[in-house]
This record gives sequence, C-alpha cells and structure tokens, in this order.
Amino acid sequence: MLFKLEDIIQNSMLQDFSLGTIIYVLVSIIFGRDFSAYYYLLALVLAALPDIDFIPYIIFRKRLSLVTHRSVHYPLVFFGVSLIVFTRNPYLGILSLALFANHFVADSFSATEYPTGIRWFFPFSKKSWYILQGKIYKLTEAQQNEQLDKRKNFWNTKGEKRTALWEIMVRLGALTLNGVIFAGIAIASITFLLLRS
Repeated sequence: MLFKLEDIIQNSMLQDFSLGTIIYVLVSIIFGRDFSAYYYLLALVLAALPDIDFIPYIIFRKRLSLVTHRSVHYPLVFFGVSLIVFTRNPYLGILSLALFANHFVADSFSATEYPTGIRWFFPFSKKSWYILQGKIYKLTEAQQNEQLDKRKNFWNTKGEKRTALWEIMVRLGALTLNGVIFAGIAIASITFLLLRS
C-alpha cells in the first residue's frame, strides 16, 4: 500500500519543512497575503521549533545523560505563545498555531521502539499520549521513564554509535516516496503563491 498512516505521519525535518510550506501557503491565502520571504523562512523555523531541545541534547547528552523531547517539547507552551502572538499579529498567531499543532500531532504517532509519547497537557499533567497502529496509548510519568530506560538499553545492546552526525541524519529522516510526494506538493504550493503574488 502506498500510503500507510504511520508512514504519512512519520515526522522528519523533510516533513516539517514540507508541511510547514503547505501550511504557510494556506494561511497566507486565507489571510489574503502575498509571498513574503521573511514569513516563509519564519514558518520553516517555526515548523521545526518544538524540536529545539535537539541542540542541547546533541551537545550535552553524554555528559548529562539527556533525552530529547523532555525539556521544551510541550504543546500547551507553544500554543500559549501562539495565542499571545495572535493578540498582536493574527496572521502570525494563526500561522504559528497551525505549524505547532501539525508538529505535535505528527510527533504523537509513534514509529520508535519504546515510545514515550507527547505530554499534551503539561504542566497540568505529566501523562503522555502516543498513537500506534491506530490505537491511542496513555503513559504515566513512571511508564515514560521506564520506556526511556528500555530505549537506552536497546541502543546500548545494539551497540549504536549515536554520534552527533548520526543524530542529525536520524532527524532528517529517510527519503521515502511519501516524503518526496509531500516535498512535491510543498514546491507546487509555494510556486502557486509566488505566481499569484
């Protein structure tokens, strides 16, 4: 089958940037905006911004035993910032809200060994949720920590050399047919916006 749900939702930088482009174009059309290089680049940054904890993880992970998505990867924080931005700039507020929502929904679909989920309601709850094969799973904080320990043990048993380059390549994701299709739609949509401006 060409489109399996897990493959379509599979999150990678290519998908973040492709869907970020498509969302930028749609929001711009809804708001009657022409192409703006500034807002387009900002949209690409915002599309991947929830993964900003990737940077300290790469630098300090061995020394501090860090795990990604445990320091700033919280939807309510990003949605709150979007609502504040909305009061000053509705276009940017809606754009950032759509980009963040897309990112967190995609991250909720798990394709990793021992998933830990997304803490959708942090700081009000430390429970996390993930979706695997169409089923929603909820984890307590203790279960999340257990999954993280299992994941670390799995990596150690496999003897993976998790270098900084390896971490970057994993986040870029494999080039798949679905990824190419998303990128093609993104290129077509940004071209459309440029031509109508």
